[in-house]
Amino acid sequence: MWKRALIYGAAIAIAGAVLTAVMAAAGLHTNPDSGQWVGLLGVVFPIVGIVLAIRAAKRAESGEFTFGDGFKEGAAVSLVAAVLGGLLSYLYLTAINPGYLEAVREATAAQLQARGFSAREVAQAQAMSSSMMTPGGTSGLGAAGQFAMGLIISAVAALFMRRKADPAQYS
Repeated sequence: MWKRALIYGAAIAIAGAVLTAVMAAAGLHTNPDSGQWVGLLGVVFPIVGIVLAIRAAKRAESGEFTFGDGFKEGAAVSLVAAVLGGLLSYLYLTAINPGYLEAVREATAAQLQARGFSAREVAQAQAMSSSMMTPGGTSGLGAAGQFAMGLIISAVAALFMRRKADPAQYS
C-alpha cells in the first residue's frame, strides 16, 4: 500500500507544484478571474491520482475489495500528496519565488479597492490574513486542505470501486 501511496502521492504533489509554477510564470496568480479557472486543474490531479491508486490496489487484491480497503489506499495517497505538496510549496515560497506571496497580497488589496473597500478596510483585511500569508502558514493550510479534499475523494472513489467477494470461490 505505501509503495503505491508514495508513487501516486508524489505524482499528485509534483503535478500541483508544476501547475503553481506555470500559473506564477504566466502571471495568473495575480489575476483572480483566469487564475481561479486554471487553479481548478489542481483538483483534477488528486482525483486522477487517488482513483488510479485505488484501481491498482483493487487489481492487486483477489476476491473482496471493501470500502475500507479503498479508503485506506486513498487516504495514504492523500497523506503523502499533502505532506510532499506542503514541503514543495514551502520550498517554492521561500527559495524559488519568495515574492509570490507579496504579489498575491498586492493583487488582493487592489481587488478589494476595486470592489469599493476603503484603504482602512483593506488594511484591516490584510492584518487579519497576515499570519496565514507566510510561507509556513500558506504551506500548512494548503497541505491540510489537500489532505481533507483527498479524504473526501477517497471516500467517494472507494464507495464506487468496492467489489464484493464472488460466492462461487467459497464453494
